Amino acid sequence: MIAVLCGGVVGGAAGTFAAINIARDGHTAPTAGALGVSENSGLVPRLIARTNPSVVEIDTWFLGHRAVGTGVILTNDGLILTNFHVVSPARRIGVRFVPGQTPLSAVLVSAAPRADLAVIRVTTDGGLTPARLGDSDSLEVGQTVVAVGTSEGLHDSASLGIISALNRPVSVPEASTGLAPSGGVVTYDAIQTDAALNPGNSGGPLFDLDGRVIGINSAIYTPPDRAPVTGIGFAIPINTAKQIIHNLSTEGG
Repeated sequence: MIAVLCGGVVGGAAGTFAAINIARDGHTAPTAGALGVSENSGLVPRLIARTNPSVVEIDTWFLGHRAVGTGVILTNDGLILTNFHVVSPARRIGVRFVPGQTPLSAVLVSAAPRADLAVIRVTTDGGLTPARLGDSDSLEVGQTVVAVGTSEGLHDSASLGIISALNRPVSVPEASTGLAPSGGVVTYDAIQTDAALNPGNSGGPLFDLDGRVIGINSAIYTPPDRAPVTGIGFAIPINTAKQIIHNLSTEGG
């Protein structure tokens, strides 16, 4: 089976993808069925309103092309978590906190290419709203989740779904650095979700219903010679990212 990275938007339109292989194991549940919460109950709208200030749009430029991804605010002074493939091989990185805002310049603090994670920083006077990080080891198949990000370049897009499977092995060609592909492979045990993910969602949060980040949205599935399949997306568990976040933040000062 072949899947694709949930990449940015090139020139505001076409998606940027890279092929990956996934294995057929992990605990699985149907992607359809009762979510245990109504979209109109008020819980999900309140969750989205509460968590949106912790989610940012990441704009990158490379060889004259603009690409778009998503990031999660880690600290009130400007550290932001995203996928490595969102910011590589960017020559310039900008961050928008609200739609239409002129992007603030950002720099790469440090990166873990083999984990497909990176930390960037914007210079601010503080006052940002850090996301709350959850515990991905306590997740259950069938649990309701919400994905928030810059889907297809549309800031603050949200989608509701469930956890379809846990510990889904995903192997991804490592993102390029500069002009040369690395040739390496990124492998992680992913959270599978049927919440709609699209190009631009990469690096964005997968929230539980308490508004805690339990995964970083990173990939979508597509069979060979077919369009991406709606409702099969993958996120890096937040517990996988926590130690990397600590290391990257420390290394970056």
